[in-house]
Formats: sequence, C-alpha cells, structure tokens
Amino acid sequence: MPTHGAAVNRGAARAGEDAMRGTMAALASIAFALAGWAAPAQPYDGPPSAWTGYWEVDAFSDHPRRGPAAAKGVLFWSHGVNGKTEQYKFPPPGFVKDFARAGWDIAKVQRNNTHENGWIASGTRHVADLVERVERAHREGYARVVVAGQSYGGAISLEAARLTPHVFGVIATAPGHGTCGSDQSRLYDMKEGWLVRAIDGTRAPRVVLTVAPRDECFGFHNPTTGLRAALSRHAPHFVFLDDTMPIAGHGASGLPQFAAWYGGCLVGFLDPARAPQAGATSCPPPAQARFLFPEKFRMPAEGAVGRLSGPWSGTLATEGGGRGDGQEVCVAIETESTARGELVATVAFGPGPELRLPMTSQRRLLRRDGGGYAYAASGSSYRLSLVPEGSAALALAIVSSDGKARFAAQLRRSC
Repeated sequence: MPTHGAAVNRGAARAGEDAMRGTMAALASIAFALAGWAAPAQPYDGPPSAWTGYWEVDAFSDHPRRGPAAAKGVLFWSHGVNGKTEQYKFPPPGFVKDFARAGWDIAKVQRNNTHENGWIASGTRHVADLVERVERAHREGYARVVVAGQSYGGAISLEAARLTPHVFGVIATAPGHGTCGSDQSRLYDMKEGWLVRAIDGTRAPRVVLTVAPRDECFGFHNPTTGLRAALSRHAPHFVFLDDTMPIAGHGASGLPQFAAWYGGCLVGFLDPARAPQAGATSCPPPAQARFLFPEKFRMPAEGAVGRLSGPWSGTLATEGGGRGDGQEVCVAIETESTARGELVATVAFGPGPELRLPMTSQRRLLRRDGGGYAYAASGSSYRLSLVPEGSAALALAIVSSDGKARFAAQLRRSC
C-alpha cells in the first residue's frame, strides 16, 4: 500500500525499505494485509538505452493523458532514490491517482538508477530536466503545471519551482536533498537549510509540503518550525502537513490512509477553478483513525444474522516480535450461514503502534474448517482462520503460505 523513495545515497536504503513496506510488504511478508489497497504495479519499462538518463511515461495505464485541450493541467511526478536500485519501477502513491480522476494528466518522470551520484553531481541535472519538461508543457498549451515528488523527488520538484515561472503548484512529500537514515545531525540541519532556501525562492503560487512525525531522514532534528516559517514568508498559498499528522515515517504519503484522509483536500487545493485562502489552507486529520473501512461499509450489528455476526477486535502478536506486532485488527462478520458452513467478514488493520503500517481492509468468504472457519483460496499467499472460543472470544490466525510468518490475536466483541 503504496510509492516510495528515500533520500540520496547510503542511508536512503533504510528509508526506502520503510516506504516499500508501506506499499508492498507490510506485516513481514503477509500479503493479506496489503491485498486490499496496494495499487497493481505498473509495468514500467526500463530506460530505452544504458545512456538514457530520463524518459517519461503515463503514470497510470488506466488514466492515459488527455492532452492540454482536455486536461485541467499536467502533473509531473518525480520518484525518490535508493542508492542505485530501480526506483522508476514503482507507481506514484495513491493520492496522485486522485488527481488523475479529477481530470489532470499525470506524467511520471523516470530516472536511470545508474545515473545517481549525489545532489551536486546529479540532483542539479534532475532539476534542469524537470524545468525543461515544465517549459515544454507550457509551450504545448497546458494551462497549469504541477511538479510533485516524494523524498528526493520532492526536493527536485521544490528546486524546479525556483527556476521557472510556469509552475502552478508544487507537492513535495518528505522532501530531502541528501543522506538519511544514519546519525549525521549536521547533515539534517543542512537538509532543512536547503529546503528553506528552495521554499524562499519558489515562484509557484500553491505549495503542498509534508513532513510526517518521526521521519527517519531528519533523525532527531525536527524541521517543522523552520519550514512553516519559510512557507508563511514566501508561499502565497500553502498546505503544510506536519508532525501533527496521525501517520508517521518517511513513507507516510505512500500509505493508503494518507490518500483517504488528505487526497481530496489536496486535489481541491490545487483545483484551478478554486481560489484558496491566502496563506495556510488546513487539511484536518480524521476524527477517528483506528481503522479504515471502504466508503460505503456499514458495521454489522452484534448477533444480527448469527451468533458470530458483528464486530470483533484484538491485537496481533507475531512470532519473534516482528513488524506488525501490536497492530490492531478488526473483524466485522457481515453474514453467517450455518447451513452452508460459511461466513463473510471484512478484516481491517490499524496503523500499528508506530503509526507506520498501511491501514487496509479486505472482504473475505470463510468456509467451515474443523471447529471454525478459514480462508485459503487457491494461489493465496496466506491462510486466515477464525475459531470460536466460548461465546465471547474468537481466535484469529494468519499464516503465510510458506509458514514463515505467523500472526495471532484473541478477538473480543466490538471494534
């Protein structure tokens, strides 16, 4: 559930792994938790040649570009970097697709991973390439151009907005110019300075900036105050999603809860038909953030269609205390048929004790299995079982198909 990228060079690997867990491998290889939200991987081809530094693709195959006459504008998405791994393979985060649905063309700027050599050597070239794309889109007739990206891609986008007057909006999620993931406090200070300079020089009238709590790429250094001051000085209109968000880590913007809670607000803020207020626009967090159910989901009442029907919740325990340990889970049993020996349940996961895991939900048909019910479809990467324990408890177990990852929870009534 989910795009990623980290800041440049060595320490980026750790941040890249965190964001990837948020989009592709949370819950320590239990694919079930991700099946309900992670966007299918876009089959992005590699560079046309080993010498190609940059190329451009439609970000979403189901939302091809409409062209300047039909689209609200064009959004250029720049991915992050993780050493020399192939970051161009991963799709943009879910909230970017909200812009495609709202009528924007989404162009993904691909960078050859073998051409990454630090900000001074490569970052400035990346910025120049993006500026050239913005200018070309303006000449082609796009009335509005937005530059957006995560981590290194966010820094590239902010810097590009300093160098051309044709950027209508910037979206920089967890932006960073340099190393992260290691104890280099002076570099953390320097990173804030670079970001402040970029914001101070922005020529874009609308800016979105996100820095989630406990972003490992800032270490113990909290840049919130300095970045907010820079936005207040030089961004005519801005949204700043800072360390008050109920979501944490460098990969926060790639989680499904980010798209669900903030996507609509960001699309509205950058809608050219709307005039945002001067200064800060607020995108308030959700009032209740324990679980994330589908929009039209209605919690079944306890005992409405059978003795097990209704909500059940508990806390996952993992063997060895791995990732996902302590994550809350809600099992909402919607239908129950003793005659057919089956029940239908929607299973939803919370964000984990560190607020870094994807909040997902999946509706499953479970069939009678011994003294309980189980889901284990052909080809599935996991098995899920529910076993009644008396009248007021359910035992939940989730086991990966290879048996290496195991989760268990004792469920009680209510979610």
